[in-house]
Amino acid sequence: MYTPISTRKDSLQRMYQSHDLLILPERFLKIRALLSQTHADARALARIVETDIMIAASLLKIANSSAYNPMNKPLASISKAIARLGLATSAQISMSMSLFQDIHLPIALQHLRQFWAHSFAVSQLCLRMCEQLKPNVVDADTLFMAGLFHDIGNILIALHIDAAYFERDFLECHGVKLCDLEQQVYGLNHAQVGKIMLQQWNLPEALIEIVACHHHPENNVSAVICSSADQFTHQYWEGLQYIEAAQSKVHELSSNDMREWMATSEVLCPLLK
Repeated sequence: MYTPISTRKDSLQRMYQSHDLLILPERFLKIRALLSQTHADARALARIVETDIMIAASLLKIANSSAYNPMNKPLASISKAIARLGLATSAQISMSMSLFQDIHLPIALQHLRQFWAHSFAVSQLCLRMCEQLKPNVVDADTLFMAGLFHDIGNILIALHIDAAYFERDFLECHGVKLCDLEQQVYGLNHAQVGKIMLQQWNLPEALIEIVACHHHPENNVSAVICSSADQFTHQYWEGLQYIEAAQSKVHELSSNDMREWMATSEVLCPLLK
C-alpha cells in the first residue's frame, strides 16, 4: 500500500497550470513532415539530421554495426548510412533521437536513456508485428508513433506531479499493475496523462486512443499490438540503455519468434498472414 501524493484533481491542476508543457522538437516535426511527402528522399533527410552530431553519430553507428554491415565495409557519409539503413528506418531512428536530444528535462540522464530506448524498441516491434498481419488490418505509421509515445505520460508525471517518479520502487511493476499503483498514488495513471499530452499536441485521435488504452486494449487491434510490443520488451529486453541497442535487438529478432509471440494473443492470432 502506497501513500497518496496527489489527488486526481490536484494532479490535473498541476499539469494544466504548468507553463512547461512539452513541445515536440522542430527537428522531429520536420522529419515527420518529410515522411508524409510522396517523393521523400534520403538527401532531404540527410540535410535535416547532419547538423546534429548525436543523431548523425547514431545513424553511422547503426549503419556500421554487424547487423547492417556483415561485409565489414564501414561508411563515413550520412547519406550513405541512410541509404544502407533505408529511408524509413533512418527517419524513425532520427525522430527518436530528436526526442531524446531536443526535449530538455530535469530528469537523470540514465532514466531518460532507458525511457527512450524502451519507447523506440516498442515502436519498432509494433512495425515488425504489422508486417506479420494480413493487409490493411492496421496503420503502421500510427503504430510507430504510438509505440514511441505509449509511455510519454511517465515523463509528464515526473515533470509536473512527482519529481521523484523515476526513483519510485513501484516502477519495477509494469502494465495494469503499474497503472493501478499510479492511480493510488497520483489519482491517475501514465496512460491517462499521455492522452492529455497527445491531445495538447493535436495528434490524430486514433493515435491518442492507442496510447490511452494500451494497458486495457480489449478488442482495439492497434492497442493490442502496442500492448504486446510493450510486454515483449519488458520481458526480454528490460534495461535497454541506448536507442542503438534497441535497434540492434529488433533487427536481430526473427520473424518466427515474432509470430510465435503474436500467436499467443487471441486478438492477433486470427489476423496473422
